[in-house]
Amino acid sequence: MIEFYTLIAMTCMYGGLLSMFVMNQNLPNMSERGKRVSISPTKKRVTIISSLIGTYIVQIIGLTLLFLYTIFVLKVDYGSNFLGVILISLAGMLAGLSLGVLLATCLKKNEGAKTGILIAVTMCG
Repeated sequence: MIEFYTLIAMTCMYGGLLSMFVMNQNLPNMSERGKRVSISPTKKRVTIISSLIGTYIVQIIGLTLLFLYTIFVLKVDYGSNFLGVILISLAGMLAGLSLGVLLATCLKKNEGAKTGILIAVTMCG
């Protein structure tokens, strides 16, 4: 079972790649879209929160597909703790998204360097 729990955890942590991509698209020094967003009259908070909610929804869909695959194709039995696994997975996805936002906004590197650092952090964690 440890392999499947590790697979779920890695799926949650690699959600940081999604949030990092979204944040890089909203930063004016990282993309053309970010330059347009920075001068638009829309509040930046609204733009960032809506982007992060979208990435959270995409990650929920991905994790749902992972659960469906492991349950129905691989016949993994999560036992009576399945609700707990889902709740911890939802919290883990939020942690992965937060890690991606943190690294994207704090590091003044290019996108490739940020991605490398994020992968290194998730591998060490």
